[in-house]
Amino acid sequence: MKAKILALIIGLGMGLVFCSCEKDLEKYSGTDYIRFVSVFEKDSVDYNFGLAGKTTTDRIGIEVKVTGEVLDYDREYKVKVNPASTVQEGVHFNIPAQNCKLRANRVTDTLWVEVMNTEELKAEKLYLQLDLVESAHFKLCFPESNSCKIYLTDRIVRPGWWDEWHETEGLGSYSETKYRLFIRISGTFDLENIAYPEKRAAILKFKYYLEEEAAQGRVIMDENNQPMQVKMVG
Repeated sequence: MKAKILALIIGLGMGLVFCSCEKDLEKYSGTDYIRFVSVFEKDSVDYNFGLAGKTTTDRIGIEVKVTGEVLDYDREYKVKVNPASTVQEGVHFNIPAQNCKLRANRVTDTLWVEVMNTEELKAEKLYLQLDLVESAHFKLCFPESNSCKIYLTDRIVRPGWWDEWHETEGLGSYSETKYRLFIRISGTFDLENIAYPEKRAAILKFKYYLEEEAAQGRVIMDENNQPMQVKMVG
C-alpha cells in the first residue's frame, strides 16, 4: 500500500513539473523555446527506401515548434549529430545549413534531412540522432523533445498478402526485384487493405508499364533471367 501511495506521489509530482513547464512555455516570458514536434507522438522516424519506392535519395521532414514571440524575420536554430549515430554525414545524410531556420511569422517549421541510399542498408538498419542545441535565439525546455532519431534501411521482405492468388492471378511469381519495381511504379507497397478495384488498378498499371517498356525494346528482366510478367488478365 505504501509503495502504491509513493508511486502516486511521484507521478503527481512529475505531472506538476510537466504542466508547470508547459504553462511557462505557453505564456511568453521573454525567452523563446524550441523543440521537435514528432517526439511527442513517437520517439523516432522509420524510413525504408524500398517501401518508399526510392532508389537513391529522398528528403525527410522533421517538424520543429517554437513557443514564444512571433517575429517578422528569420531566426536560425542549431542541431548537432549525436556521436552515437551509426550513419555518416555525406554518405547516408546531409543537412543543408539553410534548413536550420525558422522563417518569419511562424511558430512551426520543417528541418529537411537529405538521406542517401547505400548498399549496406540492404543488410542492416542504421540511425541518425539529431539533438537540438541552445542558440542565441532559442532555449530548450523538455529534455525528451530535444532529440529525434531517424532509422534508415533498404531491407524489404515478401509481404504476407503476396499469396498463392497473386502467384496465379495477380502479380505473378514473387521476387524482390519485382516488388521494388512494383512499389515504384504503382506508388503503393500494400495491397492487403484496399478494395479490389484499387488493387486491380495498381496491378494493371504495373503490367501496362512492363508491356510498354517491352514494346520500346526495353524488356525488364526478373531475377530468374526471364522477362518480368504479371498474371492478371486485363
